[in-house]
Amino acid sequence: MAPIRRSNCAPCRRWPCCPRCRPSASGCASRPEAVQVSVHSRGKPLCRSDELPERGKAQRFELLLADGLPQAAFVLRVDGVLRAYLNRCAHQPAELDWTPGAFWDAEGRELVCALHGAAYEPHSGRCLGGPCGRGRLQPVDVMETGGWVYGPPHAAPAPDDDNPDTPSRPSGHAS
Repeated sequence: MAPIRRSNCAPCRRWPCCPRCRPSASGCASRPEAVQVSVHSRGKPLCRSDELPERGKAQRFELLLADGLPQAAFVLRVDGVLRAYLNRCAHQPAELDWTPGAFWDAEGRELVCALHGAAYEPHSGRCLGGPCGRGRLQPVDVMETGGWVYGPPHAAPAPDDDNPDTPSRPSGHAS
């Protein structure tokens, strides 16, 4: 599908504008990591790549399931590779994280459900122990390119927990 056409950003005259550009009298805060992306080809921007440290805090986001209902999801980095799953325990339909984005056990080896302690292998989402039995986490497709992590076209990044009014996403993308 062809990219969505938009007018160029007034401050920097680029389409889409650089990720941090905010139209203002001071002009564009151009960045070398600027990306031009079709929402249809790469999906929605979720976060910058450098916001996902190895076995660190995950980035939460929401996506619409086939039934049209929103579902929480998360993406994290494991051994240099991005892994993303629905934020739903295989044991019960509860979110896994202890606090927003905190999924790891104390050693940083397994993803653990905060509700009943079900443990999951981070590479595959397979249940390793606890009440999840033979279940597994449901994977979500994401991609990393141009210094950004993109989710499915029907995904939306969760608000920044520290300041929900401050976007940290590339501008110029369709909703």
